[in-house]
Amino acid sequence: VVEMIKNQVSSEKTIGIMVTHDERLFDYADKIFYLNDGQLRTE
Repeated sequence: VVEMIKNQVSSEKTIGIMVTHDERLFDYADKIFYLNDGQLRTE
């Protein structure tokens, strides 16, 4: 399902946002943000 969503987002040249705790899905992301103690970070 995630592969289908990524393909759809790519073909329509739009943005998709996925929120997960499952690190196995990180490979599908172009950019990953982390929320830590209320702060949004990229590392």
